[in-house]
Amino acid sequence: MLTELNNIIIKNELVIEEIQDYMFTSKNLTRYTKHMINKTTPLNQSFLKENKYNKKELKENYEKDKKKISEKNYKPKQKDSLFWCLYILKHGYSNYEIEINNQYFVIEKKEKFKYIEMLRNNKNIIKLHKIKPFTELEDDLANKDKISVKTFFALCILEKINVLLVDKRKIYEITCIDIDNNHPVNIIHRNSNTLEHYIELNVTNDVINNYRNTYYKMSSFDSYLKAMSSYKLEELIDLCKKLDINIGVNNNEKKKTKKDIYQLLVLNY
Repeated sequence: MLTELNNIIIKNELVIEEIQDYMFTSKNLTRYTKHMINKTTPLNQSFLKENKYNKKELKENYEKDKKKISEKNYKPKQKDSLFWCLYILKHGYSNYEIEINNQYFVIEKKEKFKYIEMLRNNKNIIKLHKIKPFTELEDDLANKDKISVKTFFALCILEKINVLLVDKRKIYEITCIDIDNNHPVNIIHRNSNTLEHYIELNVTNDVINNYRNTYYKMSSFDSYLKAMSSYKLEELIDLCKKLDINIGVNNNEKKKTKKDIYQLLVLNY
């Protein structure tokens, strides 16, 4: 009986330790709010008034301040930044910044399990877009600390969000609904090294067309380079151009062969 009691105590201590980052402490409050626009804005002054504020007024102040932001990109601060990019595209910046507060962990888990149920009820829609296997999508949401690009696009399909994702010089794009002012093309950038993601702000048609015309569009989420024999030399050169791979040589160097160019692609794909 004593051993069982000790096990329960140890288990509870481990649970408390695991949720330290998500507890309502002064340390976490500082960490979660330090990113807010800046300490002199009306938005953050509202927070300092004994935590007594009007939500409507807070949102209005936030929207005014957001218009002043000159940065080109917006990056969520959570570990699963790709999931939170989707959340922002669905619910808006003010909801993410103001209403979520310190509940990120709980909301992320709740939303992911909601999406598992949505995926199960909409398998046919996901199959139409040739995103598979379904078990991989479900495992991403239930067990992984970060969702994959494939799972992200599956969720965008469910939410009818048009997205173009940029990874170095490669792009993935899916259009779920006719493009208009209410359903624009949203640009997400992926850092292949850190696996962080951010949303590009103030996107224009020229920006979108530049990505489409000058970057390499991936045919699927599991796309790999084909064997060298599958390409003509001109195709490899064009692929290098779209991926911004320099194949130029100095006067003292010999001309690069098809094999040389293919090896460069393997290293930089």
